[in-house]
This record gives sequence, C-alpha cells and structure tokens, in this order.
Amino acid sequence: MAPAAGNPLWPEGRPGPPPPEGAVCGGCVWAYDGGRGPAVPRCRRFGGARLDRGWAACPAFTPALDCAPCGACCREAFDVVEMGVRDGFVRRYPEMVVWVEGRATLPRGADGRCPLLVPRDGGTGCGRYEGRPKTCREFEMGSGNCVEARRRVGLTP
Repeated sequence: MAPAAGNPLWPEGRPGPPPPEGAVCGGCVWAYDGGRGPAVPRCRRFGGARLDRGWAACPAFTPALDCAPCGACCREAFDVVEMGVRDGFVRRYPEMVVWVEGRATLPRGADGRCPLLVPRDGGTGCGRYEGRPKTCREFEMGSGNCVEARRRVGLTP
C-alpha cells in the first residue's frame, strides 16, 4: 500500500514531501533484501526499516547508478584504501603504497581523491583499473558502502 500522496508517511514513520512522480521504493538504490530468515525488503537510508517495494518513493529516492559520473567511492567519502600484504597492487605499485602500523594503504591525496582517479569520458575512472586493489575490485555498485559513499559526497540524499 502506497502512502497518501498529499501527506505521505515514509517507512521510517515521519511525514515528508511528495515523492518524485511515479517513483517507487523498489526502484531505489537504498532498497535491499535482508533480515534474518527469509529476506525482507528493507531501506538502507532509514536504518534497515521494512518497506514495501510498491510504496511511493520518499525524497531520498535515488535511481539506478552509473560509476563513471559518480566516483564517490574514489573521492572524499573514504580516507584510505586498505590492502592485504598479498594484494597484487602492493607488488605491482610498491611506490604508491604507504605502510601504516603493518598495513598496506593507498591514502587519498590532499584533495580527498584516490591518486588513481583520472578524468574519463565526461566522468571519472581508475587509472589502474586492471590492477586496482582487491578492496576496490570487491566494492559493489549499489551496495551499502556505495550508497553511503554517495551520501557522504552529496550525490544521494
């Protein structure tokens, strides 16, 4: 059941402004299936609150993602990329690795960006994509970490 259009109550229980026209919770990157036992539709933006994928979307609605114009995970959202000592990046690019208390790291530059981030086709991309750290290879578009990175840099409400 969708909240009333004039005075909607969102999954977290607080009133908010009308949703984007025609958007529903199920089409938002904040929606995921989780919980113990059978998976239940939930909202990352509102602390894992249960939702109905057919509900009218809230003001935090964010449609499908595209990494190229975003790059939030490679920008100021996170301070450093941590790597295991056996990560191929550590062997391939030892001059870029900074060791901190026995941990291999790829720190951000003074501007908060990953030193591997380069302009590409109207967006950004990894200058060492094929040899990027395992942490970066395992970072999934649309995951909780992805959406949190977007929120931290102001791309997602």
